Amino acid sequence: MEDLIKRIQALAEDSCKTVMLLPERYNEALVGHAHQGNPIYDYNCMISIFMEKDGMTLEEAMENMDFNFLHVYLGDDKLSPLYLFY
Repeated sequence: MEDLIKRIQALAEDSCKTVMLLPERYNEALVGHAHQGNPIYDYNCMISIFMEKDGMTLEEAMENMDFNFLHVYLGDDKLSPLYLFY
């Protein structure tokens, strides 16, 4: 996991942008990075984290994900997280 985070940070440095990694509690959902360096998180794993660690229902977890993560604009100079749906 640390190697993946270091690769993401190096790509961000090369592009002169700030990478927006989520807090460490979500590291288990981090599955990779895009070519530009955007971190990629597993949507289903994020939902499971909310349900298991925060005691949310499925509906609450999905609403939290939608409101607080998916539709957040962080600016053009940031490598915002991407989410993998499958």
